[in-house]
Amino acid sequence: MSKVMITISAKQTINGEDDGMEFITEGEYEFSPAGSALTYMESAITGMDGTKTTFSIEPDTVTLTREGSVTSQMLFRRGAKHVFLYTTPYGATTLGVATKRLDIDVNADGGRMDIDYALDADNVKLGDNSFTITFSKSKGNDINA
Repeated sequence: MSKVMITISAKQTINGEDDGMEFITEGEYEFSPAGSALTYMESAITGMDGTKTTFSIEPDTVTLTREGSVTSQMLFRRGAKHVFLYTTPYGATTLGVATKRLDIDVNADGGRMDIDYALDADNVKLGDNSFTITFSKSKGNDINA
């Protein structure tokens, strides 16, 4: 595993109104052509302090797993919809993500993922979301397992 700097730019559109944020953090990255993993800890900025987020990256699928104060597993695959349980300290609900765009470009030194998706609850659309995640190795910071 290697230490990486991660920049996440997110945008949410609800009823025609856009809201966005950018988040920069340090994380860990393990590369394999068959499937890579990008992991970081959420903070109070994202509203999920104490939650570990992992992106499992395959050639045509990204799985976002959160464990901690928020627990969920979202599957992004081009043209597919995935239903999942979203659990918070206040309760749990079932949500759906319909992936509209998934562009993945990763290598041993880092990469970029662009994901656009619609979010719904019980088939009622909540909004359109997109995020861009870029990450690159911090020089000289390999983590020996």
